[in-house]
Amino acid sequence: NMQTDNIQTDNIQTNSIQTDRQALQQTLEIMALFLQQSMDSLHLVTDGVSTVTSEEQITVEESVEKIFSACLGRTRLKDTFPLHKARHVNYLRKGLSRLSENFECLDASRPWLCYWIVHSLNLLGDKLTTEHQIRISQFIGSVQAETGGFTGNVGHLPHLATTYAAVSAVASLDHEQCWEVIDCERLKAFISTMHNEDGSFAMHKDGELDVRGAYCAAVVATLCGINTEELFKKYRRVDSQVSDLRRRVWIKARY
Repeated sequence: NMQTDNIQTDNIQTNSIQTDRQALQQTLEIMALFLQQSMDSLHLVTDGVSTVTSEEQITVEESVEKIFSACLGRTRLKDTFPLHKARHVNYLRKGLSRLSENFECLDASRPWLCYWIVHSLNLLGDKLTTEHQIRISQFIGSVQAETGGFTGNVGHLPHLATTYAAVSAVASLDHEQCWEVIDCERLKAFISTMHNEDGSFAMHKDGELDVRGAYCAAVVATLCGINTEELFKKYRRVDSQVSDLRRRVWIKARY
C-alpha cells in the first residue's frame, strides 16, 4: 500500500510539473507573439528632432531588438536549463576587484554592487576568504556617513536605499568582524531623521517619499537589532489610523 501511495504521489507531482510547464510554454508563446507585433510601436518617438540622448536610446533599442528577435524563434522549453556556475563565479569574483567602464553609470551605487556580487556568490555556494570579506566590509565602512547611514560612494549624501544595500552586503558576509563597521547608534539617528510625522520615510534629506523608505528602514533596523518601538512609533501610529479608516470604510460599504 505504501508503494502504491508513493507511486500515486509521484504521478500527481509529475502531472503538476507537466501542467506548470504547459502554462509556462503558453505564456512564452504569447509573449513572443506580443513582442513580434508590438516591436515597432515600442520605438522612441523623436518627432524628427535628433538629440544626443535620443540617439543613444535608439542605439540601445536596436541592440535590445536584436536580442529579442533572436529569442522569438526559441520559445520552446528545454528539459533542462544548465547553470554555468563556474563562469558566473569567475565573473562575480572579477567584479570584486575591477569592473569595466560599462559600470561607470553605477558609480553612485557601489554598495549595491557589493551586495549583488556577494549575495550572488552565496547563492552559487562560493565562499569568500576571510581576507576578502574583511576588505569588502572595510569598503562598506568607508561609505558610512558621519551623520549615520550609508552613501552610494565616498563623499555622497546618505540614502536609505544604499543603506539597505550596505547593511545587506554585510549581512551576506560570513564573518562576525564585518558587523563592526556599522555604527548602529548613528544609523538609528539617521533612520529617525528620515522618519516624518505622517509616518512616511524620506529616502534621503529632502528626498522622495514612497514605500521603499519604510521597507528599507524596517529591514535595516531589523538586521542591525535597532528595530525599537520608539524608532517606528510614527509609522505604527499612522498604520493604526489607516487600519481604523479601512475598517470604517468596510463597515460602511457592507451596511
